[in-house]
Amino acid sequence: MSLYSETFGQGPDLLLVHGWSMHSGVWGEFAQLLAWDFRVTAVDLPGHGYSPSIADTTLAGWAEAVLAAAPPRAHWLGWSLGAHIALQAAAVHPERVECLQTIGGTPCFVQRPDWPAAMARDVFEAFSREVERDGAAALSRFLGLQAQGGCAR
Repeated sequence: MSLYSETFGQGPDLLLVHGWSMHSGVWGEFAQLLAWDFRVTAVDLPGHGYSPSIADTTLAGWAEAVLAAAPPRAHWLGWSLGAHIALQAAAVHPERVECLQTIGGTPCFVQRPDWPAAMARDVFEAFSREVERDGAAALSRFLGLQAQGGCAR
């Protein structure tokens, strides 16, 4: 099993890792601009875009799947969930990550005593229930909040 990816441009390798419910096409014109200075690889996460789902749905499993599609050593740019995956990859295989940049990334999505700057647990659990009950509606709401710059409260 391998993840779908596209590579274009010239220069140092740069891997783009999108967020939840998206696909590599979300990078669009931004990726094309980056390709002026980098050899860009944009990957579809497991079960997203053109990539198949994988059995190991843990963060570690997804990071390993992305590492298998990634250049041997690259700059990594992760957005939201993609930032989590990039952080995991850098923690486990630092020799593969030249540098790490994140957009909308956080080391923890859900609040805990040592990380209060995250989503409240009850909000996260309500969102999870909404995804299970009506995934399409949850995705629509999520994308609407992303486009408006809102937050789920």
